Formats: sequence, C-alpha cells, structure tokens
Amino acid sequence: MVFQLGSNCDFENATVDGSQIAFKAYSVGAGDGNSNLIGIDSDSQYIAADYLLEWVDREHTDVTQLVTANSYAQQARKRRMKESNIPSIVIPFSQITDMIVGDQCRVLANYGLYQVDEMARIMQITGTPKEGIAKLSVSPLSLNGN
Repeated sequence: MVFQLGSNCDFENATVDGSQIAFKAYSVGAGDGNSNLIGIDSDSQYIAADYLLEWVDREHTDVTQLVTANSYAQQARKRRMKESNIPSIVIPFSQITDMIVGDQCRVLANYGLYQVDEMARIMQITGTPKEGIAKLSVSPLSLNGN
C-alpha cells in the first residue's frame, strides 16, 4: 500500500521526530563491568561539528567477538541517522477493507518542510462510517529498527 499526500490520502497532522537520532552508537556485548565487550561506530563528520548524539544498544550480551559488536553498533547508528516522519493519515472509509493493523505501507509527501518517503507499519485504524473517513496511525519502520 502506498499513501501519497494529496493523491489518495490526506494527513490530519504530522510530526517530525528527531528524538532517536544518533551519530555515535555503542553495542554492549558479553562480560561484566570492565570486562564488557563494547563495539563502537560513529560518523566523524557530525562529531566534528559537535553533533554528538549517542545510542547504546544493549541487546547483544551473547556477542563475544569485537567485529560482531562493531557491526551491531554500525547497524544501530545507521537506523538512527535521520529524523522520523510520523503522519496521521486520513483516507476514505471504504479503503480500510484491504488493510489490517500490522500491515506495512509506504508514506509519500512533498509538502513544504514536510518531505517524506518512508516505509511504515499501521499501528491503529479508527473509522467513522457515518462521516466516511478512516484515520490510520502509523509508525515508521526506522523507529522499529527494520
């Protein structure tokens, strides 16, 4: 499914969220205290500009190789290199027959400062049959690490 602002949907509201941006990431591996294995990945151009936003990925406590920990840190940082665009999508009520919560969709918009081309997951569907509208709450897959 593709939702394109002005073509087959409207946005009730839209949020640009930069709270998950990170230019440096750590992946914590096996061990305790000073013996913890820690992988690190960073983007030097942003750090040189003093944009030091960090993320710690603590889900890899079974990792025992530094190269693997560094790879996880790199993946974590790459997932968080840009802000997320979170729209509340409005569509005709008749269109919700083909979708369920959990479906993935593509959201497109080119409207002033709000530029988005992102894959998202439908998290909630609410509808008002009498008014003929449905509202979709979506979560960008980039927020979920996908």
